[in-house]
Amino acid sequence: MWLDKLKVFIVDDSKFSIQIIKDSLDKEKFEIVGSALTEKEALEKAPELNPDLVTMDMTLRKSDGISCSRKLFARIPDLNIIAMSSMKDEDIIRKAKAEGIFDYLQKPIDKNELDESLNQFFNYEKIVKKLKNKYKIAFKESLETNIKRALDTGVETLESSSQKKANQELSGLSIIIGFIGKSKGRIILDTSKKTAKKITTAFLGRETDDQSFIMDALNEFANIVVGNAVSMLNKDISGLNLRLSPPTTFHGKDLKFSFPKSENTSFVVESEDDYIFMNVSLEGGKN
Repeated sequence: MWLDKLKVFIVDDSKFSIQIIKDSLDKEKFEIVGSALTEKEALEKAPELNPDLVTMDMTLRKSDGISCSRKLFARIPDLNIIAMSSMKDEDIIRKAKAEGIFDYLQKPIDKNELDESLNQFFNYEKIVKKLKNKYKIAFKESLETNIKRALDTGVETLESSSQKKANQELSGLSIIIGFIGKSKGRIILDTSKKTAKKITTAFLGRETDDQSFIMDALNEFANIVVGNAVSMLNKDISGLNLRLSPPTTFHGKDLKFSFPKSENTSFVVESEDDYIFMNVSLEGGKN
């Protein structure tokens, strides 16, 4: 997917409109890889061509753009779609956004408006590409820096593919933190009770057996690890603007974690006395 030029596929029931869109695209940034006049043709061609972006007419013969978009998303999960229609109906716009459509433009297509929308998309794709290239380093560095306060051990990067391992048994103290911005995702951090207590002691400078206090300390530790990593990424990637949701805590026996199919990576700290597991996943990047 990550080419210098982004691949565009055009779906429109008018050959004239297809030509207008072709003529309007910046050839330095975008490559037209194909077009379709009907939903059936789009579903046959687009998956094989694997475009980065589809421009979608909302009115198609024997179908509509919402239906076609839904079916294309099912076949190409990372696809982005810009809707185009002669009607700027609020109900259609709401349905389009609910399906995950990137933008909505009204016909006749204004070249400047199309340029602006496509340039936003082009910049968005560059930002998400940089994030995928850099997030593993940022989260590993942040985890390493912060565990050194309490644990005298290193961090090992695990295989990040869900094909290798479907599930992970959790230790019983787990924190989940989500993030949104130019990309969306979530972080899960899991520790043993013994390690959580050592982290709490490192923060306080003294030991405690208060379980609620230990969970609060683990929340704070996770916030710091994730916050430091996100700050590094926001500073390094202009326009990323990630922000965090409050942490959610899970504790108890028989907790399991399923590795996501989306882009993700895992880190583990494990020794005779300590255990920390952290998984970071990205959800494809739509706002």
